[in-house]
Amino acid sequence: MRKNNKTFVIIFVIVAAGIVLLGYRSFVPSGGAGTVPCNNPAIPDSPNLHLHPQLTIIINGEQVRIPANLGIEFAGCHRVLHTHDETGVIHIEPDFAGDFTLGQFFDLWGKPFSETQILDRVADEKHEIILTVNGEPSTEYENLLLKDKQNVVIEYRGTSE
Repeated sequence: MRKNNKTFVIIFVIVAAGIVLLGYRSFVPSGGAGTVPCNNPAIPDSPNLHLHPQLTIIINGEQVRIPANLGIEFAGCHRVLHTHDETGVIHIEPDFAGDFTLGQFFDLWGKPFSETQILDRVADEKHEIILTVNGEPSTEYENLLLKDKQNVVIEYRGTSE
């Protein structure tokens, strides 16, 4: 009987620790600065709370794959900013009011982005980083507020001399 009680206590402690850890992680952001905490899986169905900007990154004429499942975590929990597939659609599903930026998405991804750098590419005298939003040039870069149905294109390309 003692062996069964000891086994039960060990299993109970492991399960309890797992539940505490999962509960803690639901409220603590992971990733870099600017990330937001994990949502409950049940999000109210509201057009103001479910936004879908489209992000396209082009490096020297080649489109960059944006990974699927960025921000998707354990047990169906996901960050407010996340992806489901490699199409470049950023899903924004907050359960609180707030603005979210392109920089926060790159922080979540763990990749650098600013007017001087995109991923591992740096602007210099022969290369530029161009940001367009719905076909119009933008100087907002990492500070760009993400909105529904926005078409965001970041291009790293050589400059003509």
